[in-house]
Amino acid sequence: MNLSDVSKLFTYYDQETNVRKPVVLSPGQSEILNCIITRSPDRVQILCPTQYGKSFTVSMGLLLRAATFPEKWAVVAPNEAKAKIIMRYVIDHIFNNQIFVDQLDVNDPLERLRKEQSKTRITFKRGGELFILSADSKNKAAAGEALMGFGAPNLIIDESSLIDDDIYSKIKRMVGGSKDNFLLEIGNPFKRNHFLRTYRDDAYKKIKIDWKQAVKEERLSTKFIDEMRKEAFFDVLYECNFPKEEDV
Repeated sequence: MNLSDVSKLFTYYDQETNVRKPVVLSPGQSEILNCIITRSPDRVQILCPTQYGKSFTVSMGLLLRAATFPEKWAVVAPNEAKAKIIMRYVIDHIFNNQIFVDQLDVNDPLERLRKEQSKTRITFKRGGELFILSADSKNKAAAGEALMGFGAPNLIIDESSLIDDDIYSKIKRMVGGSKDNFLLEIGNPFKRNHFLRTYRDDAYKKIKIDWKQAVKEERLSTKFIDEMRKEAFFDVLYECNFPKEEDV
């Protein structure tokens, strides 16, 4: 699939000009998108700077797969607010191209879907489905029990490092019901937990984008990086390095 052709299906709002413009993918974004739309390899981990545009890019891939193929896709995040970030991008992408609108399988008026900020599930005419779940660790028992009731052959775990190990195991089991499954984990390496084990696992393709690549791709500015270098967690949020064991 030609990624330059794919990106033409999507637009973004340019705040400087107050107009919508076609999406132009950076090399790092193209690599992320390609993994999702091809579902290959079947295990992927993404580490990239905050505000790089990973949620925006992931939402494009999710929409393309769910609207085109009869597949079920689940997005799980540490809390509902974070899970809804990707869903809002998906809904925004849908209504910026009539191709996606025509694929919606909805009983409610389209305007209601456009405005609904609490949407947690979207279905498409070809049988595709996208839904989001919360792994709120404030109540581990309740979160674990809630997640045990769901399954999906395609799973995106957003902010994976912020999810406790015991809840993570209940999330990961969601793909076990299908021999052909796909798992993508996204996050900043705040903790030396399952996310570090994944990073060391050769079964996973790692897409690591640090601030240097983000600046080169003009996703972030050198001026901003110099400013944030003075703040806490720079090594985690922008260099994308796990904390040292003695620092934990």
